Amino acid sequence: MHDLLPLKKQIQKIKRFAFFKKKSSLLLIAVFFVILNCILFLVFLYLIFAINSQKLAKIPGISENISFSYFKKRPDLLSTSKALVIYDATNKNVLLSKNENLRFSPASTAKIMAALVSLEQYADDDVLTYTYQLVNADSSKMGLYVGESMTFKNLLYGMMLPSGNDAARLLAVNYPGGESAFVKRMNEKAAEIGLKNTQFVDPAGYADENYSSGYDLAILGAYALKNNELANVVKTKEMTVVDITGKIPHKLKNLNELLVIPGVNGIKTGFTNEAEGVLVSAFLHNDTQYIIVVLRSKDRFSDTRDLISGIIEDLKDESFSF
Repeated sequence: MHDLLPLKKQIQKIKRFAFFKKKSSLLLIAVFFVILNCILFLVFLYLIFAINSQKLAKIPGISENISFSYFKKRPDLLSTSKALVIYDATNKNVLLSKNENLRFSPASTAKIMAALVSLEQYADDDVLTYTYQLVNADSSKMGLYVGESMTFKNLLYGMMLPSGNDAARLLAVNYPGGESAFVKRMNEKAAEIGLKNTQFVDPAGYADENYSSGYDLAILGAYALKNNELANVVKTKEMTVVDITGKIPHKLKNLNELLVIPGVNGIKTGFTNEAEGVLVSAFLHNDTQYIIVVLRSKDRFSDTRDLISGIIEDLKDESFSF
C-alpha cells in the first residue's frame, strides 16, 4: 500500500501539470483572440476614418490621376494638396489637374454657392435681423449681435470676406422654407451648373458631410464670377459695414492672402480640421481668367502661389512679378 503512494503522487502531479498546461493554452488562445480583435477594431476605425476623410472620394470608373493638358510634366506644380485644378475659364480648358474628380470636404468654399442662392432671393437693401445665436463658439463669424439688423448686401460681404458662418446661416434661415429649403436650392443649382461630384448639407460648409471636387469647384468659381455683384465682393480686400442704425460697425478683412498679387480677383478660402486647407482662386492674366483650386492642402496659399508662378513661367511672361 505504501509503495503505491509515490505513484499516486506522481499521477496527481501529472494531472495538475496537464490541467495547468491546458489552462495556459486556453489563456494563450484567449489572449490571441483579444489581440486579434483589437487589431481588427483598429483597422476598422482606420478604414472609417479614411472613407470619411475623402467623403467616399472615388466614384465608379475614376481613379487617382494627374493630367497635364497644357503644362509640361512638372511635378513641382503638384503642391502639397490632395487635389488641384487649373482651369482656363476663358477657353474652358483644364490645364493641370490632380485627382480632379475625387470628392473632398469643400469647407467654406461652399459659401460660393450660398452667395449665388442668396443673390437669387434677396435685394441689396433687404433687411434681416439676427434674432438668436445661430453658430457655435468656434465657428468663423462676421460678428453679428443678437437683435442686430443689417442689409443683405452687407451680410454678403460679411459671409464672403471673413467667412462669416453667422451671416450664412442668417441668410439661410430667412429663405422661404427656411434653412433646409436654402440647402435644397444649393444642391439644385449645383445640378443646373453641371456639378456631378458636389453635395451640400449646410449653407456655410461647416459640416464634414459636405463634399465637392476640384473640377466642380473650378466650374463653380468660373460661374460665380459671371455675377458682377459677387465678383466685386470676392475681390474686396477689406471694408467696414454697419447695421441699419449706423451705430454698430463691423470691420471685415478678406481671408484670402493672395489678393495682393496683381490679377488675383477672388474667390473663397476654406478650412476645417477635416478639410484642411481649401482655396478657390481667380487669376486674370493677359485677358485670360484662370480658376485655381487646391483641396486638402498643407499650405493653400503657398501651393496656389506656386501654381500662379507656373502659369506665368509657362507663358514666358518675364515682365510679371509678385
